[in-house]
Amino acid sequence: MVENESVNSQLMMRIVVDQDGERFPMLLDANSCLPVYLPAAYLMVIIRPKGHQFESMRSQLCAIKFLYDWASTRAVSIDVDSRFYGGGILNISEVEDLSSSCRFHHRELYNVTVIGGGGGGRKLRSLESFRMRKNNRVEVSMGTAAKRMRYIRDYLLWLCDRSTDFVSIHSVDVSFARKNANDLYDMIGARIPKCTKRNSESLPGGLSKYEEMTLVDVTCKYSADNIWVLPFIKVRNELIVQFMLEVGCRRGELLSISTTQVDVQGLMVAIVRMPDNVLDSRVDQPNVKTNERVVPISPHLSELIKEYINHWRSHLVGARRHGFLIVAENGAPLSKSGFNKIFCELRRAFPRYLGRLTPHVLRHTWNDRFSEQMELKGISNAVEEKWRSYLQGWCEGSGSASNYTRRYVRQQAQQALKAMQKNMFAGR
Repeated sequence: MVENESVNSQLMMRIVVDQDGERFPMLLDANSCLPVYLPAAYLMVIIRPKGHQFESMRSQLCAIKFLYDWASTRAVSIDVDSRFYGGGILNISEVEDLSSSCRFHHRELYNVTVIGGGGGGRKLRSLESFRMRKNNRVEVSMGTAAKRMRYIRDYLLWLCDRSTDFVSIHSVDVSFARKNANDLYDMIGARIPKCTKRNSESLPGGLSKYEEMTLVDVTCKYSADNIWVLPFIKVRNELIVQFMLEVGCRRGELLSISTTQVDVQGLMVAIVRMPDNVLDSRVDQPNVKTNERVVPISPHLSELIKEYINHWRSHLVGARRHGFLIVAENGAPLSKSGFNKIFCELRRAFPRYLGRLTPHVLRHTWNDRFSEQMELKGISNAVEEKWRSYLQGWCEGSGSASNYTRRYVRQQAQQALKAMQKNMFAGR
């Protein structure tokens, strides 16, 4: 099941892999399983030539799918293609409804009770049930809603531009069609949420030291609290956790690392970008989103990698067909869903201490520990940000590193104030 897919939707998204290894997202008709022409043409003609990576194209296609699903679930459904082909656009009430819907999770399109408007709406049992249903709808972040609306706006404007080639057939004046396009741009643009740049206040924190210690303990292959049964799974999952805590890499970066990129003797690992790798059999290929870099690893992590490769991975027949370091039980490269399952099982087994554990939380944990180490060594903020940017694969000056520096300063300031307040009232 692809994200944003629903059993009620008339569309489904699939990933096509060509013989050169390039991944391309495709929107299919759920009944015929044939590609939907206009979204495919938009990606091929407009988006792909601009050099957008697969994840960017998939995000845009998800937004386009949201548009079509929204149009089909209205009390009076909208045939988007036919309306824009004839030179029409969305009216202001439809834009209002679309912008409101963009603030919620995709599946909420099929959970909304429609009041009035004719066919398609479901009868309402009571006003109170409607209010409860409305309050329980799952919202997305403001950034996600804004991005979704921008992608939808760009697609609809492309449909408007495309319709000008056919206006003579429909007896629509070209200037009127262009005015419609400008009006649509303004209507949607005025309703896109204004998102401030992500700052230190919005960054989620990493694990506490006790939570981190708990994670290390329960994933140790010798631990009595280890939740896995197969020895190979215990060894591999311990390696995954230790690797992410030490290196601070993303999920896609670890899944993309090959055995040749790890120098166990020199205690270094190379993180390399390899989009559309023809040797990667995974349809949903993990990718390196950040800059390439070479980072050090500890002797302890080096020993874990050597043990894993020599005593476990090398005995899997499927692992001999590729070079990826992290593999499944059958030797195939571990998928994103398989990787996520590890953390889901840990959250379920230890909800009290690991209830918010995700792969990316470990990246935040690494940044917390790095800040602590820099403070101990007396490294200036400017130098710390340069080092952090390199080790995390960020472009220098992008602001990502400074966000973590500011967050650590904020945390330290809050702790200092709490200690001062405690001392102020200690003798009373």
